[in-house]
Amino acid sequence: MAENKRHKGHRQRMRERVQNYGLDSLAEHEALEYVLYLTNAQKDTNGIAHDLIDRFGDFAAVLEASEEELCTVEGVGPSTARMLHLLPQISRYYGRSRTSTTRCIKTTEQMGSYLMAKFAWSDYERAMLVSLDSRKRVLVKDSTDVAQIEEIIDRRA
Repeated sequence: MAENKRHKGHRQRMRERVQNYGLDSLAEHEALEYVLYLTNAQKDTNGIAHDLIDRFGDFAAVLEASEEELCTVEGVGPSTARMLHLLPQISRYYGRSRTSTTRCIKTTEQMGSYLMAKFAWSDYERAMLVSLDSRKRVLVKDSTDVAQIEEIIDRRA
């Protein structure tokens, strides 16, 4: 679909805005619109983004919707639905990759980033023990949910 005169250059302006200020500089529907560019090279994604947020409530709910549910929104095909549905999984995969055991942890800030990535999107409270080798790489990490720890403490009390 050709851009009308009022929207001429809109995608380019969005790309520049994200490049200069990051994705956080966009409103929720704009961030979704921007993501939709990946699978909609020529379509006006602004309307699709608004329709998705109207249907599901917010950005996170759009990404948590099933592919079948996403396809019920006009303008969303199987490829777009698959891409949107995969984004949370891709993000988790990225987080796990960032916390590989081959990275060195030299500062408390790096340890904080490591732990934040490990705990991101956790559905329950967890406790983790992290041991480092002499080169400050993760040697051992053990994680359990807090409910299990509380249960052990209750049994010993």
